[in-house]
Amino acid sequence: MIYSYSLYAKKYFERFANNKDLISLSANLDEVFNNVFDHAQSPITGYIITQYYPKNNKLSFSICDFGIGIPSSINNKNIENNFPIMDDWKSIIKSLEKGFSVNSTPRNRGFGLNNIIEFTESSNGKLTIISNNGIVEKSANSLYKAGKTEYEFKGTLIKVEVDLNTFQNKNEHEEIFDL
Repeated sequence: MIYSYSLYAKKYFERFANNKDLISLSANLDEVFNNVFDHAQSPITGYIITQYYPKNNKLSFSICDFGIGIPSSINNKNIENNFPIMDDWKSIIKSLEKGFSVNSTPRNRGFGLNNIIEFTESSNGKLTIISNNGIVEKSANSLYKAGKTEYEFKGTLIKVEVDLNTFQNKNEHEEIFDL
């Protein structure tokens, strides 16, 4: 179902995107879904909401699960390997590093969250991740803002905002291969 949702969202929002190719949107939705399935250990699959803002031609998607959270996943692996425990916000930043993974599955090679960062940067967007007691925000062309939240959020919330004006136009000749 995750793949059908990402393709559905792509097709739906292409109606508003002035001939922009949203394949990268679909791919990044898949990346976040895969992270939920591979790591969250959530009692429920998770929730997603996507929204289009026509006045400024921006799109956002948020995916939330109620699993163990990114920091717990990383720190459980740290304990197994006799590494020090990290603050929640530091764990979130660590999870964004290219090639970093606590588990390697056929879908997961340590590029998922790093791909989200690159997608956010290339689309003049903003990424926010809240997990357990940590929060990390990263806007395009800026440094991370990170710290401890005033509340505990059991699980992970990832919100990505992108500027559709930064997407490339669709190549009409490639359309013949779409299903």
